[in-house]
Amino acid sequence: MKTGAKVLLTTIIVCMVLPMLLYPETWKGVILVSLITIASRSSSIYDNLKLEFHSVFLIAAVATLGLSEAMYAIIMSTIFLNPAGKILGNIQKIPWVIMDMISLFCVVIVVSFAPPHLLYQFSLWSIILITNVLFSIIRNRVFFDPLDRRIAFGFFNTIGNYFLLTYYFNGILGIVANTI
Repeated sequence: MKTGAKVLLTTIIVCMVLPMLLYPETWKGVILVSLITIASRSSSIYDNLKLEFHSVFLIAAVATLGLSEAMYAIIMSTIFLNPAGKILGNIQKIPWVIMDMISLFCVVIVVSFAPPHLLYQFSLWSIILITNVLFSIIRNRVFFDPLDRRIAFGFFNTIGNYFLLTYYFNGILGIVANTI
């Protein structure tokens, strides 16, 4: 086995064992949300259409597991984004990966302040305003990403997340909560 493969395998083992030590009550949910986030961010669907289904799972993690658990999943997905992307079809440049990580951190932090009866509204508006508006403007100004491209991707992302939040969010919450 090559050195790179050994390092990757060791990192995967550590990242899957670490939640058992850090989050003894919720480790199964942390691993589940981490794997879903890694798969979603590494997929060619995310790369081509910017449909961020992982945002909904991270919001469910905040609501059921806690803020630190969701942040752990974001960090793990950031670490494994490009290695998993080699398999799933999405290799990203490091500045884009860091921007996505910061965007997800902002979304989960805002949603963590949501009262339970306003979780849906906080979730949808934080995805729209933070991910689709604020970070699209930042990407346009800092990385010169065309704004018309960002608007189109933001439109698809909003529709996809609206659909998930409206019709499947209770089921997603149930799946994540049942891992506790």
